[in-house]
Amino acid sequence: MGKVILQKKAIDTLDFLKKYENKEYKQVLVVLQEIDYFGWKYENLKPIGQGIKRLRVGRWRILCTSNAESILVWIIAREKDTKKDYMLRKNYILTLSRS
Repeated sequence: MGKVILQKKAIDTLDFLKKYENKEYKQVLVVLQEIDYFGWKYENLKPIGQGIKRLRVGRWRILCTSNAESILVWIIAREKDTKKDYMLRKNYILTLSRS
């Protein structure tokens, strides 16, 4: 039951992000920084490596990698007791327009 609820929240979040798929990368990042959805604090995103942004709040991790055309998003949940990570959603690509 818990996993189903977590998956629903992940899908709802990705549907929200999809509204911005035609925006530039910087605009998408601004949107991520301005929202706090399901307790995820996007202003805590920090760059790790080259072109990678990561969010970690409690058991949730969101990883975003970017290039000139797209953002690839993983949403990962960590089980509290077993510390096991599993993917809620992966390979979700936001297509970016150039303006």
